[in-house]
Amino acid sequence: MGRLFAVILFLIFGIIGTLFNNTHHPSGRTIEEAIERSGREVVAILHREKVNDGEVVFYHKGINDGEAHSIAAGYVQRTNSGWKWVSGGEHTGIDEVTAQYFPSTKGYVKSSFPLAYGESLREDIASIGVLTKNSDIVKKARIVGNEEGKIWFVFLNPSDGILTKIVGYNQVGEIIFLSGYVEP
Repeated sequence: MGRLFAVILFLIFGIIGTLFNNTHHPSGRTIEEAIERSGREVVAILHREKVNDGEVVFYHKGINDGEAHSIAAGYVQRTNSGWKWVSGGEHTGIDEVTAQYFPSTKGYVKSSFPLAYGESLREDIASIGVLTKNSDIVKKARIVGNEEGKIWFVFLNPSDGILTKIVGYNQVGEIIFLSGYVEP
């Protein structure tokens, strides 16, 4: 009888825990659904990068009641009940190359951050590098795109410090874009 009581008690606490987790951390069947359940409007997915037990998703987010969009990135995690939004953010910009830096989330939530990313509107930029506060070595960013837009991103080490400069190069390696990054 004691064993049956323990099993029933375990099941009750498991159900309550699952309900609490889904209420406070809504999940979705798809990544897009998980992002939208977190209160963000997905206009178009630009790129999905697999990491650890989830993905970092780069997308255009609807703003101003769908009149415009911003560039956004977020970490979504695979759970037993689907996908769950963990952390991320967005930015808008008028520059030809935009940038945002997400610091490490260690001690807060599990994620693949720190991350520097942005959108590139210049066709003549063949590669992008970034400089950080604690390193004088240019770290090469990855550039990906589709018909919706072109983004760049680079995962950094927490010891690198914050993003300080974005450097754009043409096909022959000449610097054709240089911009300082000021943390918002």
